[in-house]
Amino acid sequence: FPSHDIGVMLLRRVDISWSWCSRVLRRDVAAAKSCFVSFRRDPELETVAALRRALPPAEFAREMLGWWDDPAGDGVFSIDKWDDLAVEPDDVDAVPIEMVFGVDVAPNQEWAAIVAASESDGRVLVELTNADGVFDHRPGMDWLSDRVRALAVLIPGAVFAFAAGSAFEALVPELERDGVVLRRVLRRDVAAACGYFMELVQSGRLAHLGQDDLTESVMAARTKTVGESAIVWVRNGLASLAPTYAASLAAWQVNVGADPALNVW
Repeated sequence: FPSHDIGVMLLRRVDISWSWCSRVLRRDVAAAKSCFVSFRRDPELETVAALRRALPPAEFAREMLGWWDDPAGDGVFSIDKWDDLAVEPDDVDAVPIEMVFGVDVAPNQEWAAIVAASESDGRVLVELTNADGVFDHRPGMDWLSDRVRALAVLIPGAVFAFAAGSAFEALVPELERDGVVLRRVLRRDVAAACGYFMELVQSGRLAHLGQDDLTESVMAARTKTVGESAIVWVRNGLASLAPTYAASLAAWQVNVGADPALNVW
């Protein structure tokens, strides 16, 4: 529909404003009338103009211009910035003093990922875990509980963080019975973890091993604002965001330490 095209234009402008929206309606009346069926009873589009004044620009585009999806922002990180944070495996500690894990399952359970995080030379190192060279970013989640158990045996007492209400909840009872240390991260703290991960990248305090699956996921990540200022990840394209969310959760656990109540970020 023409309305969708105009909605995309509205939402993709970084400097979107009331005045720009007004110019669209004023200068291209024919296009505007093709968007709004109400022009048959409201030929001057007065109702539309009133809604334009009453609604924030993104909400106006969603309600009146046929935009059904929540808009995704621009790419968060450039590939050059991300590549600058890569380190060689030989340059990191073979046995970190403390390692934590983030686990994420895509909402449709299509993919799941496990990412480890630890402090390394004043930076937070994140890496997809692997077994016999197979990275723990795999289709489905039928492999996930066995892999978490194996990591828990390898690193006794390690914490596995996951988003509250995610598909991973289905595995929690059996893993807890087996003694795995799990940490449920509430929604507000998931948003904090995403913001913290962004800050680590932008400040150069994050390190990674250049793993393709993690790089592809991070490059596909876009931000969506929740509340007044917090952000969460949404994807652009078909790439899985499970590695990005798992990395954010793992890095967040390094930040908050053993007691989440101590976090003041």
